[in-house]
Amino acid sequence: MAKWQLKNIRSLNMAAHRDFGYFFSTLIIIYCLSGLALNHVDEWNPDFIITKDTIQVNSSYTKEAINNNIIDSLGRLVGETKYKVYDTPTNDQVKIYYDNASFHINFANHSGIYEKVSRRAVFYHSNILHRNSLKGWKWASDIFA
Repeated sequence: MAKWQLKNIRSLNMAAHRDFGYFFSTLIIIYCLSGLALNHVDEWNPDFIITKDTIQVNSSYTKEAINNNIIDSLGRLVGETKYKVYDTPTNDQVKIYYDNASFHINFANHSGIYEKVSRRAVFYHSNILHRNSLKGWKWASDIFA
């Protein structure tokens, strides 16, 4: 084999070794962080951030008066523009559901509870990998182990 061919093979081998090292080092860090997060699942939610706000509602409506325009105006109180569905469980309450949030309004006490769920930036995706929630990831995880 020519000297230049051996040099090319050696360079390719070094580059592959470096790139595989970066890849597996990143997987180790992801597994470590998500493992710590999943170990403390009783103390905090490692996948989602749930925020609750109490909102004062000045208007009072009854079940019969609720319509799409009123639902839209109530949504603007919490910064929501498009609702999925709403429900009126009693004559003086309405529950509005959004993509990742809900707004439960009680007109009798002029207040509502707005609850929003958002994914944690790094932990959500790394926990999916750690729990093998993705189809086919089980085999990649087994090979990595």
